[in-house]
Amino acid sequence: MEKHEDFITMKNGLMTLVKDGKMMPMDLDMTMEDGTKVTTKGAIMRPDGTAHQMVDGERINMKGEMSNIDDEAEVEETKDVDDMSRLVD
Repeated sequence: MEKHEDFITMKNGLMTLVKDGKMMPMDLDMTMEDGTKVTTKGAIMRPDGTAHQMVDGERINMKGEMSNIDDEAEVEETKDVDDMSRLVD
């Protein structure tokens, strides 16, 4: 069985966590391995004080590395977008 990389992404304006290839709402702020903090609203604060606001299609992995979402990423959506919007403030 292939291991999936875990990451956080913004999709349709909602922050989502992809863990083990499954997408779920991001309901808590998280701190990445490098100390980068990511909020449920998509604000990123690096340990050096630089800030960034995520936009649709961007992702950050658990190491704190930013990239654009890959169209080929295998992600199973566990809830549709309407269901996710009810779970995220």
